[in-house]
This record gives sequence, C-alpha cells and structure tokens, in this order.
Amino acid sequence: MNDIKRNVSEILAICELEPEMKNIFVEGWTDKVVIDRFLNKEHLYGVNVYPMDMVDFDEEYMTMTEQKCARLKSCNKEKVVYLASKVEEKVDGCRMLCIIDRDWDTLFSKESNGRYLAYTDYNSMESYLYREEYIQEVVLNIFRIMGNFDVKAFMASVEHICRFLFHLHGLLIPLNAKMVDIDKNLTYDRQTNCCKLDEGKLIVKIIQKNTKNTIPANFPNQIRERMNMLPADIRMEMVGHEMVKVLFYGLRKHKNVSMQEEDFANAYWLCLDSCVLKEEPLFHRILTL
Repeated sequence: MNDIKRNVSEILAICELEPEMKNIFVEGWTDKVVIDRFLNKEHLYGVNVYPMDMVDFDEEYMTMTEQKCARLKSCNKEKVVYLASKVEEKVDGCRMLCIIDRDWDTLFSKESNGRYLAYTDYNSMESYLYREEYIQEVVLNIFRIMGNFDVKAFMASVEHICRFLFHLHGLLIPLNAKMVDIDKNLTYDRQTNCCKLDEGKLIVKIIQKNTKNTIPANFPNQIRERMNMLPADIRMEMVGHEMVKVLFYGLRKHKNVSMQEEDFANAYWLCLDSCVLKEEPLFHRILTL
C-alpha cells in the first residue's frame, strides 16, 4: 500500500493477497506521526501507518443504516474499530494492527475486542508524554525556566485537574450533555507552581449550558466519589489533549513565551523516547507485528 486513499474493499484485498505486508491503521495524523517516528528510531522499516483520512468509507456507508452511518462518519475511532472487524471477518490472517484511544471505554466497560484491534495503554496517545523526565525537559529546554520550579507539585496539580475533568466527562457523556471551555476557570500560582481549576464555577456553567439536560443535583459528589478511587496508573484518567492544555496554561503563566498551544504540543511530542516507548505493551506489539 502506498500513500493514496484506499476504500475498505481494497484494504481487504491487500490483506488477503499480501498477508505479510505490515499495515497499521490509526485514528488521526498525530497518531501516525508518533508511530512513524518510533519506527524510524528503532530502525524498523517496511511498516505502513495510515490515519483514517486515508481510508475511503463511501462504499460502506451505502450498506449501513442511517444511524450507523452517522456514527461512523462522525468518529474516526469508530472507523478504526469497523475496519478491524471487517478484516477479521474476511481475512484468515495478516500482519495488520488497528489502534484506538482508550478514552472512557474502560470506565464504561465498553471495550472493543478483536484480533487486529489494540488500545493505547493509557487514556490516549498523548498520555505517553506524561512522564516527569519529559516535563522536566519541557520546563528547561522549551520554556527555559531556570531556578526553583517544583515539577512534582506542578504535576500533582495537573493530575488533579485532569482527573476531575476525566470524571466530569464520564458523567456528562451518558447524559448527552455538552462541556464548556475550561480556560477561564483555570488559575496558576507562581509561588507554589500549581494550577487550579474552579470546579464549582465550571459546573455552574455546564448546568447553564445544558438547560435541556437533566443534570443531577449530586453531580459534584459523584465526581468526588469517583476521584477517591485511584487508578492503577494516573494516565488512565487524564484526557490527552486536556493534559497538554493544562500543562501549557501553567507553564505559560509562569513564563510568558511567544508560542501557541499547537506549537507547544508539537515540541512536546519530540520528548518521546523510543527506548521508553518500546517497554509499553502497545509499542512492543508494534515491534513484533
């Protein structure tokens, strides 16, 4: 397969006729870049990585119900799961891997399964970035923050905010309620190097935005109860893009630099160490594809 858009039937034919060809399908372009860079650093060539933008589902839409079609069109994750299931259904064996973010699937006990399907080890691909040594590198080499900066305290504050947001989403999703922007509810204390989220004000804004949804009065208590149960790894309960957002907010409040959040995210990805990544189950599976 080369870098042209393929429909699902073409992918099935390639998997069947060339079962030794190594193909990885991911949700988006960032996932592709991360895996491509990992493969290059490990000197593994001949593995093709494709985001869903490079797969044409038009023929599939024609055979689906309107509801399923709408769900697939709106969600790259659903497309990856669908592709993995189609290959498993039609092909006896091939060297293909379809990777999706874990998101809230574990929380909701709705994990998808399949021979060719794999989850990120943590909440999302960005979660692999959340390591103290990487954040130290960001503090020193990207923001050039010298002197006393308590990275551990900073990380603890980020973790609390991100876990709160994770469980907040976990309660909003079943209600089909909409989230609001968190930026105006964030603050940063230069003395303690801690970020803080005004959780009360955020919840009030969410209730005001979702007047048509019935949000229970004990909503805040439900979040606290869930947060009292610590996960095996904190990265399971940190939504990747929100983690990046809060990190950037705090560091930029500490030292204002001429950088947008997208630029920060791109620079942050460069911190990933392939030697660390290959110890993770997902990346070990990629190595042995």
